[in-house]
Amino acid sequence: MTDPATKTIASGTVIAGTYKVSALLGKGGMGEVWVAEHERLPGKKVAIKVLNADYATDQEVLARFRREAEIASRLGGHPNIVEIHDYHVWNDHTPYLVLELLKGESLDAKLARGAMSPQETLRVLAEVCSALRAAHKNHVVHRDLKPQNVFLCAAHDGK
Repeated sequence: MTDPATKTIASGTVIAGTYKVSALLGKGGMGEVWVAEHERLPGKKVAIKVLNADYATDQEVLARFRREAEIASRLGGHPNIVEIHDYHVWNDHTPYLVLELLKGESLDAKLARGAMSPQETLRVLAEVCSALRAAHKNHVVHRDLKPQNVFLCAAHDGK
């Protein structure tokens, strides 16, 4: 079900005998993020971030991808930082992360529809600052903070 020349995985693929991917959430220069359902826990959905096959042999990229998982896991539990559930390698060559599935949209998508109110802007800014404060307390610098990397959850329940 894979074609490394075009994409890493396809809808319907089961990763590690556990996660059945169903819909592409997003695609970046280095990978894809998919919605997946846990095969043994019906109704449990996660996001799977898969590194593009082109990078599967680049040791620097692999180290950075793994470091992303380790850092996010270390920061886990903060209400404004996505939870990482697992890091693994599928089919002996495709690294992936299992993440909490968030519902909502990127700040970039929200801003594309127009300006936010001052109150909403302050709320978002406070939550971003809270996440950055937690990262900095753990000696982590984000290095790629931009509207595309800030996710606004549909329900304000801490995620």
